Amino acid sequence: MYNICNKTKKSILIVDDDVDLCKALNLELRKSYNIKNVVNAKSALKELSMEEFDLVIIDVQLPGMDGVELLDIIKKNYPQLRTIIFTAFPDSHTFRSILKNKADDYLLKSGGPQPLINVIHNLLPTYAS
Repeated sequence: MYNICNKTKKSILIVDDDVDLCKALNLELRKSYNIKNVVNAKSALKELSMEEFDLVIIDVQLPGMDGVELLDIIKKNYPQLRTIIFTAFPDSHTFRSILKNKADDYLLKSGGPQPLINVIHNLLPTYAS
């Protein structure tokens, strides 16, 4: 019997300069998703212009342009693209900006990677083969 489910892996762009965190996320997610990592907003925008992604995970504290500015640009240019803010430095200004720009979720790094992984699986369900 032919299975009509889309078996193509969804693609995730992770924008974070924390190399150890990116390695841990890659190990956990690569079986179910295509993962690409970049360390700053400029590289993220370049990747988004060249490749289609289903989700972008954005750290707030980035070298150069911060994650809130990046979220604003993404939502203006790719309004349907799902986004998650994953930060170690929460503050009320950042939270209000994220709400205004309609990120799909906002998580603190202090909770570890598992809450993020759970949100990813909810936003981008995978299909069993």
